[in-house]
Amino acid sequence: MKNPVSFPFTFICFLMALILVIEAQNSSYTLTIDYSLSGAFCTITWYDGNGNEIGEDEPGYQGDCDHQTMGTKQYTFSSSNGYKVQSHVDLSGEDDKWRGPYTQDCTIHIHGSLDKWKFTPDSPCS
Repeated sequence: MKNPVSFPFTFICFLMALILVIEAQNSSYTLTIDYSLSGAFCTITWYDGNGNEIGEDEPGYQGDCDHQTMGTKQYTFSSSNGYKVQSHVDLSGEDDKWRGPYTQDCTIHIHGSLDKWKFTPDSPCS
């Protein structure tokens, strides 16, 4: 004879697993960028955990990335497996900088000048 509790227990476990999968697929993140880069143009792009582009900043006048032009901006997006962030500064001798992967909201500061710039996340940003 089968245990009458077996089916309801299995069904409840299945529903709980399904809810976790649905929640993971609908994770919403807020990325805050503090623009403080003097005399340079930049682009900030974010990618999902698979490397697919999911967003790009809206550069100020001709791509200026100083605080007076851009200030601090927030971008909200969804990703099922976290995200990474790339910064690019036009005409800089430095390579693009990557941060992440992140699985929570994050604030990142882009600061410095054309020849020496940093892309620094607040802690904790994991």
